[in-house]
Amino acid sequence: MTGAFSGPLVRLLGPVLLMAGVSAAHAQAGGKVDYDALPPQPYPAEIMPRADKDLALDITWTGERYLAVGDRGHVLVSEAGRDWVQVNVPVRAALTSVHFVDSQNGWAVGHDAVILHTTDGGENWQIQNFEPELEEPFHDVLFFDLQRGVAIGAYGLAYHTSDGGQSWSELEAPAVRGDEFHLNDIIRLTDGRLMIVGEYGLLAVADDLDSEWRRLQPPYSSSLFGALPLDGGGALIYGLRGNAFISRNLMLVPDIDPDFDPVLGTGGVELTGAGWEPVATGTTNSFFGGVALEAGGFALVGLNGQVVRLDSDGTLRDARRTESESPLAGAQLGPERDLLLVGEGGIEHIDLR
Repeated sequence: MTGAFSGPLVRLLGPVLLMAGVSAAHAQAGGKVDYDALPPQPYPAEIMPRADKDLALDITWTGERYLAVGDRGHVLVSEAGRDWVQVNVPVRAALTSVHFVDSQNGWAVGHDAVILHTTDGGENWQIQNFEPELEEPFHDVLFFDLQRGVAIGAYGLAYHTSDGGQSWSELEAPAVRGDEFHLNDIIRLTDGRLMIVGEYGLLAVADDLDSEWRRLQPPYSSSLFGALPLDGGGALIYGLRGNAFISRNLMLVPDIDPDFDPVLGTGGVELTGAGWEPVATGTTNSFFGGVALEAGGFALVGLNGQVVRLDSDGTLRDARRTESESPLAGAQLGPERDLLLVGEGGIEHIDLR
């Protein structure tokens, strides 16, 4: 999993791309597709000749191959990250995130509150959840083993499973879900705890899914789109307008003041940034995705094809843009010291040398 947040990218790209999340069949009427006349049921994704050039929202390495997900239920696989093959998928809702626990078992989530599962490395997918009536997408999915996992999304949407996805139920986490903010990314920290970031600077940590969540004071109140774990239980968080922050020890970050209103910034409470160090990213382009690099450090990607590399201490190493300068949603380390990138322009790559 890249840690990429894709929900904001879909929204920023406008209503046309949001329609990619509506499950529908090709009902042709006068050369036009009448989606509204169709019942709310899953229809299989169409195999498209240039699917690798369409909107892609997440990418991962399964242990045996690269796999990307995106617009209209597209799932594409590649052995070396260059030639991509689209596989059959039973839905055509936009897929926003994918996560594998081993080379064969993975889950993908997206619009229509869809959750998909594969047991053969992404060749075939089965529907585990499909609720278009919710009109809420999942933004991220994380599994800890073959049985236990969680999916989070818009307006506080959060489901968990303890049987490999055969059944899903709402996550009991009022501290995280009570404000109905968009939940954008969930990660497992190196000390085993969980961390969720989201809208209006939402930050929360818990020992596990059964523990009480602790809401942390964010360094700023704008949306956070993703997080990456640091050695020692810390985290790098990132979001709007090129903002990124590092906490070496999240235990030093105070709980959020109960009087603070993250939407209005009222209550006479100021955000102090305690426990956080600002990262000088050198850009005001929003970051939607990030990935840890083999040699240490991180890469963050976002608007206008922005790619920023940071050393492990947060020092800016370099900043560049892709040739297309299309918005980027996520990244995955490639096989030849390159980054595989996903976004509005489909699947791209950039040389790190």
